[in-house]
Amino acid sequence: MTTEEKNSELTRHREIIIATIDYLERTMVGLTHEEFEIVTGYYQQQKRQTEKYYQKRRLDRLQQKLYSLTKYPRWSVDLNFGSYIKEKTGYHIDIFENVQSRINTIIEQNQIKNKKELDDVGIMFRFYKQQADRDKVDILRALLIDFGNRTSKQKLSRHSKD
Repeated sequence: MTTEEKNSELTRHREIIIATIDYLERTMVGLTHEEFEIVTGYYQQQKRQTEKYYQKRRLDRLQQKLYSLTKYPRWSVDLNFGSYIKEKTGYHIDIFENVQSRINTIIEQNQIKNKKELDDVGIMFRFYKQQADRDKVDILRALLIDFGNRTSKQKLSRHSKD
């Protein structure tokens, strides 16, 4: 990566992270005053840390922070998040892109093998449901049912051995 490309990525990540924090702060509802103060303090600390990583040119840390901060919008299948980031920063971000590529692998292997894959399938099941993609919903539903049946059988066989 050239210096110019790295500078561009550093700026992009910093701006997206700051907008992400602002978005997350805007979505805080139902908190007591004390909880609100704690969460706000946490997000202010995250902004300071983002600036520190930016100043130190730590793109790897900014990438990790962005991934961490987008866990909730990804998990909750927040389809408004990407639009908000685009509007506030001008940058496009697809928080489901990596999950979608992992889902393709899971579909190809025709089996959920572990908790991480189960979590990914759960996220994309909700995503495709919101998108009304019946084919993907049906495929992922079958994988979830199969996983549930297999893990139930494994638990039963372990208990019968005891």
